[in-house]
Amino acid sequence: MSSDEDLLNSLLERWETMRQRLVGHLCTRGWSEDDAQDLFGEAILRAAERHHKLADHDAAESWFWQLTNRLAIDKARTQKRRPRTRANIELDTLPADEPDDEDVCSCSMELLEELPDSYLDILKTIDVDGLAVKDYAHHQDITPNLASVRLHRARRALRDKLYDTCQTTSVAECMECSC
Repeated sequence: MSSDEDLLNSLLERWETMRQRLVGHLCTRGWSEDDAQDLFGEAILRAAERHHKLADHDAAESWFWQLTNRLAIDKARTQKRRPRTRANIELDTLPADEPDDEDVCSCSMELLEELPDSYLDILKTIDVDGLAVKDYAHHQDITPNLASVRLHRARRALRDKLYDTCQTTSVAECMECSC
């Protein structure tokens, strides 16, 4: 065996000991277990091809870590998707809540006007006019996640006002209210 082959085998053994930590790291970045294992395998192949560029063999682990992270980023870009996180759901896959005009209590429409302008805008645009959260976010130049948080806060504020006025948040009871 040549010294280059010995060095490569030594590096491969060191990198293989990192498998569990690195795959775990990729999983926390949104990759599935299988995808993370595949990325690790690709990183091993790429590192083996490029190990001669490694100037400091003592830094082999950090070099491999960086190579794997860059590979994951490149892979995400080429697949035209970003790594998924728990908070990062695709909002356009959620069913749209389209209220019927008959299901809207007159109290709630009047209470809308008492909300702050930002809440009024998002509630009217999404709940009344029926624009999708994703489209609203695009028009406001914000992320869909931020738009859904703002929508949630606006709905909660309206629900609280409705409860203060009608003592209910139930649609059925609200339709029969006498306030």
